[in-house]
Amino acid sequence: MKNLFLTSVVLWPVAALAGVCDLAPSGPIKITYDYQVVHGLSIRAYGSTPGIDLQGHQGVVIYSSKILHGAGPGILVSGNSAGVYSVNITGASTTRSGSNISCYGGYGLAVGNVRLTHGNKGIDLIYCDGAQMNGIEGHDQHDINGYYSYGALVQFNNSNDGWINNFSNDNSPSNLAGGDVVSVYHSDDTAISNGWIRGVNGIYACGVQVDEESSHAAVWSVDITGAMNCGFAAYGSGGDDAAFWNVRVRDTAPSSVQGPPSSGGWAFIGPCYPWTDSNCYVTKTRVDFNGEYYWNLYYPSTVALNSEAMVTANFVHADFVPRAPFVADVCP
Repeated sequence: MKNLFLTSVVLWPVAALAGVCDLAPSGPIKITYDYQVVHGLSIRAYGSTPGIDLQGHQGVVIYSSKILHGAGPGILVSGNSAGVYSVNITGASTTRSGSNISCYGGYGLAVGNVRLTHGNKGIDLIYCDGAQMNGIEGHDQHDINGYYSYGALVQFNNSNDGWINNFSNDNSPSNLAGGDVVSVYHSDDTAISNGWIRGVNGIYACGVQVDEESSHAAVWSVDITGAMNCGFAAYGSGGDDAAFWNVRVRDTAPSSVQGPPSSGGWAFIGPCYPWTDSNCYVTKTRVDFNGEYYWNLYYPSTVALNSEAMVTANFVHADFVPRAPFVADVCP
């Protein structure tokens, strides 16, 4: 896997950029040239206007700022090699805000030490290859597209060679978020590591989902507490090679404000079968769950679904203390 050890070689400048909170008030920003730098601003955007619109420019760096946005995204990325560091981005509405960061058609987006709250999604990647995300704190996304909306914190959508490391996402019990927390869809060579997730409220949702036509995905060292429908899954049709190791699920919930779980509340879910699911046209191959822990499942028998389709199905019933959530050092 090409991106498995990227976190050890990429240097994130978040420590030097954080904690500068004498911010100047600003309206929305439109980037006008390549390599423009935006910092030290408190930005307020209304309606569908993005807080910051890169307008296709490359090499833009945004740091030490905060953004309050409406139905438009907090940051709209459409150019290559953008960097977002030490930024606090919040949707003004708890039900109708746009995504905190939306990337469409850009390459090499780098995001580090950010807090993302009340967006439709936290980071929405569409045809955005090579995204690198390290240090992501998320809260209460609301998925305005409905129960099937996916990737509440991060969505990889036709976005290859991306990874997220050192992240947390906290969904309050009353939040109507319907999607998976981290979702990989039609995207290859992705890595998801060192995460803390509390609250997976959607009746069709999983904490981490390697979905349709996605190959060479690696998920490791992620803890999920309070999942309702599903913890970790590689269910969607097509794709090859999804590896999970040292992922842990505990304290699952019987229902949420949206209703009971559609799948029955499994901790781990393997590939779908065409003969049992009409939406499944081919079974995903080489799915590996190796050394996974579970504890205090509301339905004690719902450990693993479709485990016979997994190359390795190694599940351990043992208590564990979840890792600490990532907390971003950003301006409040």
